[in-house]
Amino acid sequence: MKKIHILAAVLLCMALLFSGCGGNVRGAERVIGDSELYSPGEIRMAMEKAVALFDRNFDGCTLTEIVYDEAFSRARSEGWAEQYGADEAIVLYSSFRTGSQTQSLEPNSSYEKYQWILTRNRGSGWVLRTWGYG
Repeated sequence: MKKIHILAAVLLCMALLFSGCGGNVRGAERVIGDSELYSPGEIRMAMEKAVALFDRNFDGCTLTEIVYDEAFSRARSEGWAEQYGADEAIVLYSSFRTGSQTQSLEPNSSYEKYQWILTRNRGSGWVLRTWGYG
């Protein structure tokens, strides 16, 4: 019986320890605008790379939306592919809220048009290169 109590206490501590890790991406809207360059599937794959990083690393933050807007992406993607030796670059943007305890972002704030830059070579998957305001 004592072993069950110890195991329950360990499991509870682990649940509490890991419940605050990463960002909240549940319910984040994915907005895919019309594109002459990429299929909706290609855009979704790029989005999921950014969402996965947000989920792992943006402790205490809630992602509200991630957007592909072709005009926005074209205006900001010049030079990124070349910089990373890739054939193509795509720029997404997102909106999110921070909680009261964040590591490097302003607490209890909203961030809009936060950029995610990804590149790829034809025939391969997207690689997330950098993110932030630029």
